[in-house]
Amino acid sequence: MLPFATTFYAHATSAALGVLAFALGTGILLLTKPRLAAFAAGSAAGLAALVEYPVLLIGATILMVRLLQRQSIIPYLLGGAIALGPLPVYNAISFGAPWRLGYGFVSDEAFRGMKAGLFGITSPRLDALEEITVGPSGLVTQSPWLLLGLVGLALLGRQHAKRALVAAAVVALFLLYNASY
Repeated sequence: MLPFATTFYAHATSAALGVLAFALGTGILLLTKPRLAAFAAGSAAGLAALVEYPVLLIGATILMVRLLQRQSIIPYLLGGAIALGPLPVYNAISFGAPWRLGYGFVSDEAFRGMKAGLFGITSPRLDALEEITVGPSGLVTQSPWLLLGLVGLALLGRQHAKRALVAAAVVALFLLYNASY
């Protein structure tokens, strides 16, 4: 996160909030207070999405895990709703309606691809996945130390298989999301 933490991009903020949502939502933090953890996880996930919309993928993954484990989702959804509460107000003031997003108002000349699919998101493409992973500007090429994440995932899986599956699902969703853009 260090390279982005030193810039004015929101990546570091949304990533930190996403990690917090993961830690709270999967029971790593606040084990003795599950309802508070669920509310805080929803709040962190909502704030992460407020900063960058695609981080909703983390929040949705945690929600699915909570549903599959038959855990209460009410505090989680409440925390998320409160955190996302300012978004429709901002959208109404900035773009004329609560449901309009800033992505709909980008420059056609600078971002031609945004007209395809849903704000540029279509379906995953193998060539795009290759480009974002091992291509000249890909994750592995530019930051080979990220491969250590696989070691970390394996180590996590030895002690907490479910958490490792959730983490792997989040990584896979973001790779598919980016390969769809």
